[in-house]
Amino acid sequence: MSTPNHELNDTVTHLLAQFVADLHYEDIPKNVIEFTKVCLLDLFGSAFAAIGTPISLAAGNFSEEALGHGAVTRWDTGEKASIVGATWVNSVLASAIDIDDGHRLAIGHPGSVIIPPTVAMAEHEHAHGKQLLEAVIAGYEVAIRVSHSRDPQQIENVATGGWGGFGAAMGAAKLLSHPVPMIENTLGLVAMFGPRIPGYFPGGRGMVKEGIAWAAVSGVSAALLSSSGFTGPQQVMDHLPFYNPQNILEGLGRDFLILKTYFKKYPCCRWLHPIIEGCFTLIDEGSFQIPYIEKIRVQTFSRAYGLPNRTFPKTLEEAQFSIPFCSALAMIKKQTGFHHIQVEDLNNPEVIQLSEKVHLEHQPYFDEFFPEKIVSKITIETSRGTFEKMVSSVKGDPDNSFSQKELESKYLSYALPIMGEKKALLLMDSIWNLEGVSIGDLTRIMYPKGKGLK
Repeated sequence: MSTPNHELNDTVTHLLAQFVADLHYEDIPKNVIEFTKVCLLDLFGSAFAAIGTPISLAAGNFSEEALGHGAVTRWDTGEKASIVGATWVNSVLASAIDIDDGHRLAIGHPGSVIIPPTVAMAEHEHAHGKQLLEAVIAGYEVAIRVSHSRDPQQIENVATGGWGGFGAAMGAAKLLSHPVPMIENTLGLVAMFGPRIPGYFPGGRGMVKEGIAWAAVSGVSAALLSSSGFTGPQQVMDHLPFYNPQNILEGLGRDFLILKTYFKKYPCCRWLHPIIEGCFTLIDEGSFQIPYIEKIRVQTFSRAYGLPNRTFPKTLEEAQFSIPFCSALAMIKKQTGFHHIQVEDLNNPEVIQLSEKVHLEHQPYFDEFFPEKIVSKITIETSRGTFEKMVSSVKGDPDNSFSQKELESKYLSYALPIMGEKKALLLMDSIWNLEGVSIGDLTRIMYPKGKGLK
């Protein structure tokens, strides 16, 4: 793989397309390959966690009715769907619980929008593990750079749906062996067809989940449309004013931004994690029990403050974006137990009582650190004194990473109840040794023909 020469008079669109076309397994650093396997394992676990939830059932019904059957595996049932149908369902699963990976520079979730469509295309094209790794890396690199090239202060909403389709499109285009002009065309198509996410709604957005699944669909559809001769605007990355070419091209082919992906410990918006970690730390350091808490004061940056933050969320999705509720639930369930937000948690009187004690404040100073850091200060007032903690880095960040054992434990906590021990371990081993596995074999591990997961 040759590193693009940015001094040439090439367009940004062409250089991105050339990078995708020239990306080959043999030229990719080993640490990037191994890290990509971690992203795949974490994503599968995140998707298994959502099976059976209301959002997964609704998405599955829609896929069956509207998107048709085909040769690609749905991860919820093992049934075969079209490429688009499987992409839709599997991306919904991957993002539903809000335990999927994320990236600070992108300000969102690359894994759930890139890996499901890329695996779907890889299965359809009878690809092997090396090809899947190439495609996933291509998707992450392009999508993260495109998102990072935007000024977050100029964007009404930074949701993943606004940039993730570029990664889905590049992963699919790589597996389809698109030549450079066709990849350029695919970029143009996904720029036009990708979802546009409006600003925040006071009542939240229901099950939309940042438009992730539809961005994945738009990306894989753009690649397929390009194969069919459908044309879009040319040099699209060079003519849209909010893309900074320097942030797109700097280090392209040399510095792999996928390595800065973070993984999540708690099933809620990442902007809440410093607050949850701070609460746990204060309880541990202060040696007080929850009944002693009189008030929890949270100072945070504007985007976290601007979340719906319902004290009494009515749905799982509302709960995932509520600082008061998730802080309370986490303290009640404790670190080892906060793996899921269950429907019954929404009406837990102990959680609701503690949630009412959380008071939010916007701290403008913390906005200066975003998106590189998400800073919050937590003050817990108790009958035994007042305790304070400022947090800017949480477990799973690149500078505070999970060990392989911790990542495997997270995956297994979600995979075992769905797949059973034998299949969950076999799938994990296949991902660690993906170079010798076909994608068809990977999906057959999950779903032998005619049988359910277990």
